[in-house]
Amino acid sequence: MNKQAVYFVETKEGERLYKLDTFWSKGDINDGVKVHNDSEYDQERFFGSLCSGFKPWDRKEDVEVLEKVRQRYTNSKYGYQTVMSDQKINYIENQELSNPVYLRLIQEINDDFTVKSVEFTPYDRDTKIDQILND
Repeated sequence: MNKQAVYFVETKEGERLYKLDTFWSKGDINDGVKVHNDSEYDQERFFGSLCSGFKPWDRKEDVEVLEKVRQRYTNSKYGYQTVMSDQKINYIENQELSNPVYLRLIQEINDDFTVKSVEFTPYDRDTKIDQILND
């Protein structure tokens, strides 16, 4: 069976916005969060969806909107959690989820609303200490 997942962006303040059907929302995890496939295809397309949503609808408001977007999403993390269930479900309803898997770190949002990001590499404290001690 295909694994199922919920996708999110986590701001630097720790607020999570989850992928619903067509947009991202900071609602409760059990309030309409859409379950998707845990696939590389979905991982990439939802990150693209997130980034395209940064662009304003009204081009006259670019400067103000850009600053708000930068403040909220610079240094935020994009990732997912898998659904711990063998049943095929469409929306989360009190389902157990895995620990977060972070995929990308949004480093910068440019003047044209394009996004500079890198693959997220979790910091492993023990590995880093071993590297320092062995060098």
